Amino acid sequence: RRRRVGFMTELFDLSDRAVNEFVAADPLLGTYSGVAGHDDRWPDMSPEGHAESATLHRAMRDEALATTAETSQDRLAQRVLVDYCDDALAAHDAALYLTDLNNIDSPHQAVRQVFDVHAADSAEDWESILTRLETINEPLDGYRLTLESGLRAGRVASRRQVEAVVEQGVMAAGLDSSFCSLRRRLAEASVDSAQYKVRLDAAIDGARSAYADLNHWLTEQYAPHAVEADGVGEERYRASSRMFLGTELDLHATYRWAWDEVERLWAELERVCAKI
Repeated sequence: RRRRVGFMTELFDLSDRAVNEFVAADPLLGTYSGVAGHDDRWPDMSPEGHAESATLHRAMRDEALATTAETSQDRLAQRVLVDYCDDALAAHDAALYLTDLNNIDSPHQAVRQVFDVHAADSAEDWESILTRLETINEPLDGYRLTLESGLRAGRVASRRQVEAVVEQGVMAAGLDSSFCSLRRRLAEASVDSAQYKVRLDAAIDGARSAYADLNHWLTEQYAPHAVEADGVGEERYRASSRMFLGTELDLHATYRWAWDEVERLWAELERVCAKI
């Protein structure tokens, strides 16, 4: 039987609990999503952490499917939760995390950029920022272990992506690192900045050093094994496209349609140019 708490149903309660458990397991997700309570922590980015995440998503998926959906709102909540878990599990089963290194959206950027979206107004905010900054080696070390696992399995990112990430790493480790902008934000915050300044300076130096170490490893150990081809293959593309689009695509039909559009637009371009 459906259990109601106010206007809430059992599936809505499960969805709330799922959000709490997902952000507890992945505090970066919490910060980026605006869910407070874990802003001083990091996710486990090691292979073991990815395995634990898959276990959590599988358990939540099974629980959602086992819960009766009696209303249209229940069915929608169930579908959203199940689809979210299915996407995460498809990505895990395809082992996308082993080659999760690129110039836009990979752990290399997520760890660094999370400080850009941190709340930075109160003393509590700055305790979270400093604690996270002081322990930034933890996610980067776990990330490196995962990439090493990919290396051993013969799964490596493309050379162009590695070179782009190394270039970003040089900036993160340099004197003009984005971490240094935290000094300005501290000065603008409604806190006694003097009590945090020395600690922040040391934490910034530590973060820059952590990215320099990762950069050295990427350059010396990882890059020599990088593949030349930029294409990721159909299996990885299918899993990634579902995560980004929220739906299954007929990849070959979509590819044919896209080339038809390119040819149509090119013909239109030529027609307009000739008219001009």
